Amino acid sequence: MDPKASNPIDNIAQPSYASRKWRKDTADYLKQVVSYVESLPVGKRVYAYRVDYGVYREWHYYGMRSGMPDISKPMQEAFRRFLAEKYGTDEALQGAWNDKAATLQTAQIPSMAARLHSIDNGYILRDPVEDAAVIDFLHCLQGEMRDLLLSCNTAVKEACDYRKLCGNYHGYIFGMEYPVEAWTLENEKLLASDVVDFQSCPNMYAYREVDGPEFGRAAFESCTLRGKLAIQEHDSRTHLAL
Repeated sequence: MDPKASNPIDNIAQPSYASRKWRKDTADYLKQVVSYVESLPVGKRVYAYRVDYGVYREWHYYGMRSGMPDISKPMQEAFRRFLAEKYGTDEALQGAWNDKAATLQTAQIPSMAARLHSIDNGYILRDPVEDAAVIDFLHCLQGEMRDLLLSCNTAVKEACDYRKLCGNYHGYIFGMEYPVEAWTLENEKLLASDVVDFQSCPNMYAYREVDGPEFGRAAFESCTLRGKLAIQEHDSRTHLAL
């Protein structure tokens, strides 16, 4: 990571989502903020909290476009825990990865070249056998993001005694022009949680003509089926901006 970089979509220095210490410190801070707001007279008028983080505060992973996050020590440890839970034995891992040298104790985060490789020479389609290690890492990466989000929302819910709604920008599926590092692969588990009451998303940026349709970036029915509130943010320009 480049400590001098300023664009969060590229290579930028930020805490690892997998850092347990940072995750706890963030949750503690959120509890203090929400507890303070709840103690004020204005707290009675607050009915929901939205926890934002990541690129553009939409829970995309920092460095998602070209930085190929996250290769930190906490993420490396998280990756090995993920593999141990998924495969259980070295033999199972070796079979899945087609790599007799792979072990649960020594498995490494895939290289940038491996992560950029895809069947369609783009960002999306990967061979489930040849790219098995990369697919595993992408789910691990998104799993750490999921757990960080749940930790933050839980802190908010506990601070307001579960009396207020809590949600996030999340669940984006359509109009994602970025590598999978930016996607929301673990959204089903978020929607199943009692600390996620709503999800918000803007319109797709590729379809914003004044005389054309505008599509949301999320599958709103997924929220509805789980009793969650889906919020589409209409932040398009009007004809006055043309």
